Amino acid sequence: MTDKKNYIFPSLLFAIFFFLVIATGFFQIRIIKKNVEDLLMGEGEIVYNHIKREIDINLEYVSLLEKSPAIITPNFLDIMVSDEAIVEDLYNLVSSSDNSQIENLPLTNYTVYDTKGSVIFKKGKVQAPDAELRSLIMKKRKMLLKMPTNKDRSLFMGMRIQERVFFFEIDEQEMDILRKKSVLQDIVDREGKQFNVVGINIYDQKGIPFVTRQSESTDAYVLSRPLNSQFLPGYKIEILISTVLAGDTLRRTTMNFIFILVLLVISGALSTFAIFNLERKHEKKVSEMERELELRERLVSLGKLASGMAHEIRNPLNAISLSVQRLKRRDS
Repeated sequence: MTDKKNYIFPSLLFAIFFFLVIATGFFQIRIIKKNVEDLLMGEGEIVYNHIKREIDINLEYVSLLEKSPAIITPNFLDIMVSDEAIVEDLYNLVSSSDNSQIENLPLTNYTVYDTKGSVIFKKGKVQAPDAELRSLIMKKRKMLLKMPTNKDRSLFMGMRIQERVFFFEIDEQEMDILRKKSVLQDIVDREGKQFNVVGINIYDQKGIPFVTRQSESTDAYVLSRPLNSQFLPGYKIEILISTVLAGDTLRRTTMNFIFILVLLVISGALSTFAIFNLERKHEKKVSEMERELELRERLVSLGKLASGMAHEIRNPLNAISLSVQRLKRRDS
């Protein structure tokens, strides 16, 4: 019973200490995780403010360009380049579409002809001039392009793609949306490479993706904020901050904590075993000392008993010896 009590006490003490270490480590990991999230949020806010400022500046240039096209600055040149990018995107869109996709092009005014000049599909009110249609059919020209001007802000484009001839017109409102989309896409791509982000998404008033840039990585902290731009009312931006470094730090901290717990368990088990072993050795020595003392006490008692018996035997013998000597003297 004593051995069991001596074994339970250090084990219980170690269990209490182990529980306190686990609780402390758990709270420390939660604090570290909260700090990491705060850092990611702070980084996301920095990226958000920077992108918002870039969007406002560039869209303001777009607005000024429409009002005063004679003003040319490097920023305005960038906007003019965006118009060329829009034309290139439209060309690539039409070039990559097959017959089954003609009816689903994201355009509101376009007409598709065959090489005989017959209409294959028409959407909207765009009408191709006969002379321009014949020049494209006869391959005298490969493309017809009329860029937006101060008087006519629409974009008119015609092209021959294999055995089809496309004519489409982008009105002022659509052109404004495409120009904004092109400018935002350029900003998103540029800032996405500059900062530690895995994705930047901008949604319109209906929640439909307007501009997106996202990598294949899924380890990201998502920061969603309203864009609050006078040029894009009701739009929302979503920034995905990479959590690879933060996750690696948190994972290493957790692994270190688990490693410390394993060491504590091993050291605690070894310490408990050592204490129990020392306790048993001590009890064994005490038991041997007690047995030795008991044996000595028995030997002392036996010596006293022998001395008493010798004394008791010696007295009658002395009396007999004296009586014998007296008889001898009398007989002599």
